[in-house]
Amino acid sequence: VCSSDLQNQSLFVYPNPVGNRLSVACGEHALKSADIYNAIGKSVMHIQFSDIRTLPVEELDVQNLSTGIYFITAIDGEKLFRSKFIKQ
Repeated sequence: VCSSDLQNQSLFVYPNPVGNRLSVACGEHALKSADIYNAIGKSVMHIQFSDIRTLPVEELDVQNLSTGIYFITAIDGEKLFRSKFIKQ
């Protein structure tokens, strides 16, 4: 998928700030993958979601991330969703 074909959309992440489990939602869109970047833009986590989606919210284990600000991007195959969160 070419990045110029993707539309930027909002991604809802909570709780924010987060401790160990980050919930990620983007309405009715079924996410295919997500990437988490630290404040300097280095990729620190890649998540591939299951094709079988049972809940409208994905939960990510972020307990191994250091304290700080992070950016998350997720793709549903057609659209790019972005948000940021704080890890406590």
